Amino acid sequence: MPGREWRAGGGGLRVANTQLDRDVSNQILFGGSTDWADIAFRSDKWGVGPTIGGGLSTPFAPGPKLTISASASAPISRFDLSRTNTYTDQCADQTERRAVTLDTSGVVPMFDASVELKAEQGRYFANLGYTASAWLGGARSIITPGWDDTTDETTPYTIRNEDLITRGVFVRAASSSGLRGDGVGAQGSQRLRRKDNKL
Repeated sequence: MPGREWRAGGGGLRVANTQLDRDVSNQILFGGSTDWADIAFRSDKWGVGPTIGGGLSTPFAPGPKLTISASASAPISRFDLSRTNTYTDQCADQTERRAVTLDTSGVVPMFDASVELKAEQGRYFANLGYTASAWLGGARSIITPGWDDTTDETTPYTIRNEDLITRGVFVRAASSSGLRGDGVGAQGSQRLRRKDNKL
């Protein structure tokens, strides 16, 4: 009867890179005219840091194998941030733009987990699973405290941490070639030895 198999992934280094673009558009009705205020945010992150993980596999006899795995990472990351304000005054028929760039750095705790069901038939196998990730402070935004006004040039900007949480279902299918390189190499070396013996 197959039993559970604990798998310790050990530790290592994780390199993480993310780019997040977000646009916010506001329509303003003023004095019979329509004005537009648009804000384009961008957060580019690159980091490297320690990671650790492990998992548990439970095979069913006969049948598929259930695998649960999880990992935690803490990359030290650098953020390059930008923000572009665009204000369109329909009445005055003019458009104002203002661009702001800032950079910052910090540790981003990252947690990833997945549950996977794997079935094999001969040299074919298929995987069905669910994965979820939470990156705490994985993105940053340039904002103004209180009311975020695109035309305000007096209030200083600050940086706000934003969490990134993703989840989804995945399906994989593949087949193995059935070739074993070690066996081919062993047969070749035996034939060479036999030829040497005949000489």
